[in-house]
Amino acid sequence: MLTTNFPAISSNLAHIRFKSGPWYSRRWLILLIFLAGYLLSFSKFDAYEIRYAALTIGCITACYQLIKNIHHCLLDKLPLLLLFGIFILFFVQFYWIAMLPAITESFWFSHLQWIAYSAEVLFETFTLLSFSFITFCITSYILLRKPLYSRTNTFSKQVDYNKAVSILIPLIIILMVFTSYIMYATGICRMGEETVYLPLRLAGLIFHIRLTLLPALIILLIWCSDKSGKKAHFILGITLLILHGFSDSLLRSSRGSLFILFILLTLLLLITRRLNKQRIGLTIIVISLTILLWPVISSYRYVRKADYSKPIKSSFFEAIDNISYEKTSYVEKTIVAIESIIFRYGMYDLLPIIASEPEPLGMRAINTSVVNFYTHDVLGYSIEHIHSSGTSFIGWFYLAGRYPFAITGICIFTALAWILWSAISNMQLLSEPVAKAMYLLYILKLCSGGSLDRIHIYTFVLIGSIAACEYIMRISCKKPKLKVIRS
Repeated sequence: MLTTNFPAISSNLAHIRFKSGPWYSRRWLILLIFLAGYLLSFSKFDAYEIRYAALTIGCITACYQLIKNIHHCLLDKLPLLLLFGIFILFFVQFYWIAMLPAITESFWFSHLQWIAYSAEVLFETFTLLSFSFITFCITSYILLRKPLYSRTNTFSKQVDYNKAVSILIPLIIILMVFTSYIMYATGICRMGEETVYLPLRLAGLIFHIRLTLLPALIILLIWCSDKSGKKAHFILGITLLILHGFSDSLLRSSRGSLFILFILLTLLLLITRRLNKQRIGLTIIVISLTILLWPVISSYRYVRKADYSKPIKSSFFEAIDNISYEKTSYVEKTIVAIESIIFRYGMYDLLPIIASEPEPLGMRAINTSVVNFYTHDVLGYSIEHIHSSGTSFIGWFYLAGRYPFAITGICIFTALAWILWSAISNMQLLSEPVAKAMYLLYILKLCSGGSLDRIHIYTFVLIGSIAACEYIMRISCKKPKLKVIRS
């Protein structure tokens, strides 16, 4: 039976250093994104050329100082690197929209199509994005001046990973089967449909078990199998992850479930330094599969919405047939799928927010739903329309209180992300890599989709899921043998 001294691993994990290679020395190429974006789009902003150039220089300077302060110890800085990557993605999306505004035609109603062509709206959006990014860079620079201190574990426990695996496999299968059946039988959490309520808040409980707890348990199984060297159990864990994502796509008509789960897996493998070429290839295959299935699930969503009495199998094959009969080719639909994935965590919500010039919600943001306000008051969806559109975290802060609240919110959000990451590093968790991977996915979700509306629920569910993983690891520890002293 293979056992491992986890404290030695966890104490070294916080101080792990990547070897500096060509990729690290080329990190300065990120600055070219701002320069290239400016050169390709400055002709759109003739009336704002001086201010546009000044904001671009400000972003380049802030980005330079932050990159300069990021040294080789990258695993310690993953939350800030994740937020940095999200901001860079936002700028890429902005330049893309500025150069090809027609790409937004499928984003909003026809009466909002003009905003992507408006130099004024685009410039105000860039201004908000730039101030938010500069605030993030300054906050991160201050936080990184003091190295992350990770306390050495003061206890010594040997984890029996085989025992943990033997607990996880039946637990995961039971939860998957039970929650899938309840979700299918009751019709809860279907996208584009009215909310179904169950007694004792069971609908929300089942939803969060499938959304957070099950993925946490599955990646815990994958990690324990990898640590114990059990290849068969590792493959089983990957298979369960794929089955969970695919079943979620069919039960909830969700196009991005599998994609999100493999982002989580990639984060885990990155944290544990087990992301080799073979596993990167697996992630690329799954992402490619998600892109290919995107048009099918989109069609499947409409088929299911039209008649939920049809069996899932019949609806799925009908969705495939519908694609073959439509005028739009599958290649064109696949291109739309790629664009949807790129803009899934995007800043395009800032354009209609800037254009509509809504009154700041202020303290009402606490008592009301910012998502509903954005959906109905900004985008113009009717109350009867069963739809909700989420905002990015920048859009959420701006709706709450314009620039002062946006700048303050980004500063506090960045600081809290770092403080909580440091807390996880010092909690002496036996499931620390899983807890960190779940936390990074939590940050990613908060940055998009209007998740800040329900941050208290997502935080509670995250803590509960990490606690469940930690409990399984604790009961899987070897009990020390008692020595009998004879007198």
